[in-house]
Amino acid sequence: MTSQFYEASNLSIKARLAIKKYCEETPSSKRSWSDFNKGHNPSNITEDEYKEGIGLFGKISGTAKPSEKPADNKPTKPIEKPVEKPAEKPIKQEPPKKDPVKDEKPTVKVVDGFNLSTEAIFNPTIKYLYGRYNEFNKKYFNNALPTIPIVFSNGKRVHGCYSYESSRRMDEIVPGTEKLSISKFFYKNEFDICNVLLHEMIHVYQLRVLHIKPSRMRTWRDAHNYTFKDKMDEINKSGWAIDVRVTEEEAERCIVTPTQIAKMKKRGIIAMTYGTELLACTTRDRINYFKLCYRGAQIKFYTIIDYAYFVRFTVCSKQLSGKGTTAAKIQNLVDTKKMVPMASINESRSFEDDMCNIPDAGMILLNKDGDIEEWAIA
Repeated sequence: MTSQFYEASNLSIKARLAIKKYCEETPSSKRSWSDFNKGHNPSNITEDEYKEGIGLFGKISGTAKPSEKPADNKPTKPIEKPVEKPAEKPIKQEPPKKDPVKDEKPTVKVVDGFNLSTEAIFNPTIKYLYGRYNEFNKKYFNNALPTIPIVFSNGKRVHGCYSYESSRRMDEIVPGTEKLSISKFFYKNEFDICNVLLHEMIHVYQLRVLHIKPSRMRTWRDAHNYTFKDKMDEINKSGWAIDVRVTEEEAERCIVTPTQIAKMKKRGIIAMTYGTELLACTTRDRINYFKLCYRGAQIKFYTIIDYAYFVRFTVCSKQLSGKGTTAAKIQNLVDTKKMVPMASINESRSFEDDMCNIPDAGMILLNKDGDIEEWAIA
């Protein structure tokens, strides 16, 4: 270890220490008598003494911090500036790859080459239905089906309907009267909507390709005979799920709006049962009519509590029509407070007042020409 000795001088020890400390704390470029005299001269050193001290300690670099106290008689080493390294280019980090099976839900369901949305509720447009009609016509019917108008409906008993007018004399469909109706009343996804459209297209296939006469399609059983089921089974092998009836689960999935409920309340709709096999809706002013027409049957009337449940029922006006049910299901509606038995029924109207509204047995509604009748196949 080397030591450095300073020249001999007549300066006092206090003066030497003060000037040496000042040189250690102050760079040489900033040293001056005035600066030293302001804050570094506690011992009242004269200017001549300062100059003499600078001659002794002026070679000190003056890089020490004020708080640091270097050892006596040991000069401080100059601080080397760190060598600056060239800036490195930032490395792009790719985001971690997501597992499509775990992190993302599939948004498309593929059925026989058709991409279908998996959204719970699908709102189609008329343009969409025409597009699917043409695609299905080419794929499953060899482009043999004619172009038929497609409309939306609020049907409460079926998802879709193929309607037309036919001439009883010629037993043929009247040109320009056909149409396909798709109900927007039910809660459906795109897969369900396509199944409904295919169902109605099979009915068109029966009349327009197989040339079945309209008179042979009057009943539900006739319209869904072996010709329908054979074509349905053929298409269902491709992954579709066409059915011939609205299941109870599907019937429960209806979309009820506040406007529909308000309309039912305004009309005074009530529920009625015909024995234990029929549950239907009617208006309060028709109670006596049904009591007189079916006086030999066990008809009961109920005040509706849950209108959302009954909004899908067709309101009966002049004949009993409704949904097949059982005594257990009717009792369940009472137990779950969907309806309650009516305590009293107004029987003030006379028998003659109600009988005048009863239609003749077997009466068929005809148009003004007396030959054309309208039919609908669901």
